[in-house]
Amino acid sequence: MRYEITEGKNMLIVDSSGVHFTNRKDYNNGIMRTLPFDQIGSVEYVSALLAGGSLFFKHISDTSTQTKGVVALQHEPNAFAFSKTNADAAMQIKAAVDSKIAELKPSAAPTVVNVAGSDADELLKFKSLLDSGVITQEEFDKKKAQLLGF
Repeated sequence: MRYEITEGKNMLIVDSSGVHFTNRKDYNNGIMRTLPFDQIGSVEYVSALLAGGSLFFKHISDTSTQTKGVVALQHEPNAFAFSKTNADAAMQIKAAVDSKIAELKPSAAPTVVNVAGSDADELLKFKSLLDSGVITQEEFDKKKAQLLGF
């Protein structure tokens, strides 16, 4: 998998190792920022009404629940602004990253439910043992009293 968006001096690349991008500040310093998929908690696609929008790659340690607007995202290091011409490519990138994040999330472990038989089931089991001669009447009566709370 490989996706790429170039916006002037800004570049966003998504490949099998993660998300790599530069923004205005990084480009002048020659820095390409990388976020491995296992460090991305979610991707927000924020659309600007007339211009394009932003993709915000929310780090797994970011616990904020408030969605930020395009203007606020200009100051986020893990955000990438795109023009309207790249809006479709940005949606494809969001879908691809969301899919990769979902793949990496551990699946829920199967729940083991310990279902104990009811007292009536236990009593029937012991009655069957009595009828087949495995236990005595005295043993059955003792268990019956225990199960019925006598």
